[in-house]
Amino acid sequence: MSPAGAERRARDFERRAPLYDLQLPLERRPLAAAAALVGPLAGLRVLDLASGTGALADALVVAGGAPHELVLVDLSPAMLRRARRRLARRVATPPLRIESGDALRLGHPAERFDVVTIGYLLHLLGPADAAAVLDEARRVLRPGGRRAAVIHSPPPTPAGRVYGRIWRALTDVPAPAGGLRTPADARPIVEGAGFDVRAERHVVAGYWSQVLLA
Repeated sequence: MSPAGAERRARDFERRAPLYDLQLPLERRPLAAAAALVGPLAGLRVLDLASGTGALADALVVAGGAPHELVLVDLSPAMLRRARRRLARRVATPPLRIESGDALRLGHPAERFDVVTIGYLLHLLGPADAAAVLDEARRVLRPGGRRAAVIHSPPPTPAGRVYGRIWRALTDVPAPAGGLRTPADARPIVEGAGFDVRAERHVVAGYWSQVLLA
């Protein structure tokens, strides 16, 4: 994604921030499942990419306890303000750090983090940008570290394929955020970045999510 594209996406999510958590009831269970797969966080450095309003980071702390360091990164300052309010009740400052930034170009040194998480981002990206995000996640993750991702992902069934076509028809239009590019299975993308992957699928009120631990 070009810098101009990143700016357009940030502006779009700035506008969506006040109402963004309305979809949280559909995502809360998959986010909790991802946090459970990541496990205890005591003593660990955690980086949460595309943090949005902090729902995944919050689930991580609820399931695993407060880490040694928790860094949230998102393009949208409005989203991050909401994330800060959500996390402030659970994690002190420091170790909580909030950063406005692009998941494709992280300003962190290699092998800094023990855990990297990505919530509901990869399915919004084209293949090249998704691979670039995963490459950055791998670069900043220490050897043997854990990476968890949650994506919006209908299954490769007739109903899932119909759902995906309808969703793309409604959302894949010229717009600041770009179109939703919902894959049936994100494992090949993550495995192609050099990770071993465990995957789960969750359905809440017809809203499909895939949870991956790498």
